[in-house]
Amino acid sequence: LSPQQGAGIVTLRESGSLGAQNVDALVNALAGSSDTAADAAARAGLLVVRDDAALDGWIAQAVAANAQAADDVRAGKMNAIGRIVGAVMKLAGGAVDAKTVNERIVSKLREGS
Repeated sequence: LSPQQGAGIVTLRESGSLGAQNVDALVNALAGSSDTAADAAARAGLLVVRDDAALDGWIAQAVAANAQAADDVRAGKMNAIGRIVGAVMKLAGGAVDAKTVNERIVSKLREGS
């Protein structure tokens, strides 16, 4: 791993373009490569998805599959949100920001959708 590649990883993390769960995969993708961190992350599908329609679809699927957890969150039991966040992360292949997912789920459940 070159210093430039390491700095590229830091830049991607700080900008929110690379989730913490994908750092190891990016380091492995860069091993023995002269690619930039951004190029390797894009090619490996490790960059955070910023597609609102896709995110909303994953959230809807996760809420439907975890109806009891959704009801618990609506009732104020926020520890139940982890099941829904985990389901969204799985559907998205880890390519979404967990904090953003958490905030969107809360917003959607408060809207009643």
